[in-house]
Amino acid sequence: MENFFKKTQGRCFGTFNLKGEQLALSFKHALETGYNFFDTAQWYENEFDLGEAIKKTGIKRSDILITTKVHPDNYKEELFINSVHKSLKDLNTDYVDVLLLHWPDKSGDNSLSLDLLQQTHDKGLAKFIGVSNYNIAMLNEAISKLTVKPITNQIEFHPLIDQSKILNFAKSKNIDLSAYCSIARGKILEISTLNNIAIKHNISIAQVAQHWAYRKGVIVNSMSTKLNNINDNFNILNFELSIEEMEQISNLNSENYRIVTRERMNDKEPPMGKCVPDWD
Repeated sequence: MENFFKKTQGRCFGTFNLKGEQLALSFKHALETGYNFFDTAQWYENEFDLGEAIKKTGIKRSDILITTKVHPDNYKEELFINSVHKSLKDLNTDYVDVLLLHWPDKSGDNSLSLDLLQQTHDKGLAKFIGVSNYNIAMLNEAISKLTVKPITNQIEFHPLIDQSKILNFAKSKNIDLSAYCSIARGKILEISTLNNIAIKHNISIAQVAQHWAYRKGVIVNSMSTKLNNINDNFNILNFELSIEEMEQISNLNSENYRIVTRERMNDKEPPMGKCVPDWD
């Protein structure tokens, strides 16, 4: 997809932890606000709810972009394609715009999952394919293994960790990064530098962090159930941070605050901790 960043407006509405009527209302608000790109995953167990929410609004399928992700438990010959067919059925669509591998393979060998991902593209089930939570070596492997270039790598991206290595590598390969945890699950609210910049521009701290990521050329994935927050998360281009302010924010990476670690994943989803790679 040429100009993927531009086509998505550099912003994506995430649906993690949203289900049922809450998802339907949030989707409606996001759509009315201007979002055209929506993110889900098999792991979220809300693909059916998102499909129903889309149907309820009456929006044309061609007017929105949908990403979903294959759960690592489905990285098997007998499960992968069938799981994607189920995702499409639940989403009430014949295809997804972007299909991602949600995590590296637990075994440490990504060859099979990449091959199966390629098959979904070849079968027309996904217009574009990509990965999530891949480090540089894994992303490089995906580039060499896939016959079409991965469109994105979705990773944790916010001002409090240094992701410059993988960002620079992805840019050198003309691959867009997509951000999750773009406000570090609220941790940024404690950072005085961000608060001072927000006060100066009369905006929210979340808008500061997301504007910074957008200016870095990263697609910002955000989620909220509150209309005001949905509006704020989308309207991150109504102001301009100075070069000095951008540098101040970038320097916050010395906090080294990473949310998704092997230890935390083991605490939350013990089998999934094995999927967490050695980060760059």
